[in-house]
Amino acid sequence: MINGNMNQVNVFLQSISQTKSIENIWIIRGQNVIKQYGEANELVAPKDAIDEKVLQTGNTEFELNESLFSKAELRVTIPYKAVATQSINCLNCHEVKPNDTLGAVSIVLDVTDFKDNGIKNSLFIIFITLLTIGLILFFIKKTCLSIY
Repeated sequence: MINGNMNQVNVFLQSISQTKSIENIWIIRGQNVIKQYGEANELVAPKDAIDEKVLQTGNTEFELNESLFSKAELRVTIPYKAVATQSINCLNCHEVKPNDTLGAVSIVLDVTDFKDNGIKNSLFIIFITLLTIGLILFFIKKTCLSIY
């Protein structure tokens, strides 16, 4: 936005969405931006209640959709707020107060690999624990039998 390339946002989002773990990404236009620049089109309109909630509260929302034997997806919706710093000053282009929510970015990530690795690590830890308990019991039994 700072570079005046908001008209190329779809190209930017398309290139990001080519990343391996990214399933989907979209931008949501907030009410402050709609008042100033007009109604949002389908590419920047809120898709669901999560988008609406982030725009209203200005807080990040997380949603995890997974089950044991299926794909796991993590959705994160992050608000972007008006800031006024040396390098970025949203107040130059937007008619808002500092910290007002301008919109949000939603991203859906495939976290199946993380889930699968977590399950494998848990099973490995359980196996090592049981093996250790078995060895301890074996040596206790051997020690006790040799004493008597």
